Amino acid sequence: WTLPGNLLVAVGKDFEYVQVEYEGVKYIVAKELVDKIFEGEYSILETFNGERLIGKEYEPLFPFFSSKSSEGAFRVVHANHVTLEDGTGLVHQAPYGEEDFALMTSMGISMFDYLDDQGNMKEEMGEFKGMFYKKANKYIMEDLKNRSLLLKSVDYEHQMPMCWRTNTPLIYKPIKSWYVKVTDIREKLVKENEEINWVPAYFKQGRFGNWLADARDWALSRNRYWGTPLPAWICEKCGETEVLGSFAEVKEKSGIELKDPHKPFVDEITYSCPKCGGVMKRVRDVIDVWYDSGSMPFARFHYPFENKEKFESKYPGQFIAEGVDQTRGWFYTLHVLGVALFNEKSFKNVIVNGMALAPDGTKMSKSKRNYTEVNVVLDQMGADSLRLYFLSSPIVHGEEILFSEKFLKEITATVLLPYWNSVKYFLSYKDQFNWQYTEGWKSENLMDIWIVAKLHQTIKSVTESMDGYVLQKATKDIFDLIDGLSKWYIRRSRDRFVKGDREALNTLHYVLLELTKLLAPFAIRDDNRLKVRQPLSKVYVPISDLQMQEIIKGELNVKEVVFSEKEQTGDGLISQSDGKVFVSLDINLTNELKEEGMLNEIIRGLQVARKESGCEVGERVSILYMTDSSEIESIITTYEEKLKSNVIIDLFEKRDTLENGIQIKVEDKEVMVEIKK
Repeated sequence: WTLPGNLLVAVGKDFEYVQVEYEGVKYIVAKELVDKIFEGEYSILETFNGERLIGKEYEPLFPFFSSKSSEGAFRVVHANHVTLEDGTGLVHQAPYGEEDFALMTSMGISMFDYLDDQGNMKEEMGEFKGMFYKKANKYIMEDLKNRSLLLKSVDYEHQMPMCWRTNTPLIYKPIKSWYVKVTDIREKLVKENEEINWVPAYFKQGRFGNWLADARDWALSRNRYWGTPLPAWICEKCGETEVLGSFAEVKEKSGIELKDPHKPFVDEITYSCPKCGGVMKRVRDVIDVWYDSGSMPFARFHYPFENKEKFESKYPGQFIAEGVDQTRGWFYTLHVLGVALFNEKSFKNVIVNGMALAPDGTKMSKSKRNYTEVNVVLDQMGADSLRLYFLSSPIVHGEEILFSEKFLKEITATVLLPYWNSVKYFLSYKDQFNWQYTEGWKSENLMDIWIVAKLHQTIKSVTESMDGYVLQKATKDIFDLIDGLSKWYIRRSRDRFVKGDREALNTLHYVLLELTKLLAPFAIRDDNRLKVRQPLSKVYVPISDLQMQEIIKGELNVKEVVFSEKEQTGDGLISQSDGKVFVSLDINLTNELKEEGMLNEIIRGLQVARKESGCEVGERVSILYMTDSSEIESIITTYEEKLKSNVIIDLFEKRDTLENGIQIKVEDKEVMVEIKK
């Protein structure tokens, strides 16, 4: 299907070529491939270098674009992508290949496209018009054969780009686009990258540095409906182009106050051309969503229209982190826009995360369902074990890791439980002997001196590692301290604790307090292991801004956010602080809150069950259920309409037995459900 658009034939200028006579016809092919191409007897008439072929003209296979000869088409050219691995050593060039397109545009051959948006041949394609490009293959081959232009045809396997959503083949298609001229700032991009601390360090000169060194202009526009509309207006009469930079400028030009800058509203705005009086209309394109992502540092402050000082005080960003795939995504667009707009990098430090793979080493896939839902992991294992597992693994150094719940269980068994047991051990003797902290205490006991020294060494090493963004080492050092505290210090000091030794209790309190401070950035989930979907009554924070309070309310799943200048204490109140900002959370649960938490768990469980049953998004279903829990039964009965609305259910009915039930755990209770599509 690309042959009707052939414009050039590429050869390797240093390769050897031959003229061969075969069955009365003369052919030119690469010498090294002769035996692969011709079956039977042939004779070599002449041997010569590929350089000799360059510049020679040839007759097009099809007449559709013969006018392109005036632009330099239908000639033999040299191309670096020509190989002698297969084919003939002469490579057909058309506008539907990335290398082909780059070669042609570099020669001044104008872009063209004979496929419509559905992949069908356009009107100019003669007898092939209207055909889907894949279907056209058969008829193009027949046409070539009928005109004695086909030597032979074979099927062979080759790589093709595939759509990751539909798993269907993709084609490269030339599309007119708006660009950011990245090539003009390439040197500055490379220079600013030298000032960024990359973890791991090899990304600076490696994957990211290599990408910058060969950075091309950024195709900014997309031919879609959803997205940020490109704010460019073009005169229908003279082609005058204006890019408008604010709502105020839109109003100044058109007299219309723009309230919603998205389609279709922005497309309705036109105004008179300042040059010829024609009609200025917005182009139909939207902006690449990566531009939105790269704009984060200034867009979040609505800069430059407000918050100028706040933005300038926080730019460049101190630290960012994302996956290894973002070297060509978010990291890149942040860097390009930072240098283009502010003439400097947009971040100072970056941790490149590796990818978590399924237990069998394959990529995690929603379609394959080869991983456990993250909320199930959080509810069963806790956020602390998940966070500590990742932070202590090579994933924080850009490497791949296998993910399995067994690793989280190991973290719980070797780190979290020893830590909690150490805390409980201290609290039991604290209460038994009515211990009170002694200011200025100092112990002469060798074990006390050892554990305090180990603590101070750990604080020093963790601080150094954190300052250098080396998270894995910092986490491992904390693990080692917990191990030494629980397995060595407490075990060797049991006799002293049993007797209520004040120096031992002072030492253990001090070490646990400092250890908890060290752990705070790594494991910050609340002590009571509240589930993610359990709503709470209120939280106290030193933030009075109402918009920020609304964000906090949603993030922490609380009913009320209360401004407070100091941490709150009392029954059912827990606090965390980094020394500057604190959060005091009221974890007292009323019957209403418990009921709402259970309802959220049921909704989540039903949504997972829908997915496991192969339901499409938005597909209406019937659900049969059975449960021995009167509590769950009461919630389902009370909130049946809400459940139907949230989970898109037509019929929700209780049964005594089910054929293929899916279990949903709600605290220590369960409900079995069966999805009927």
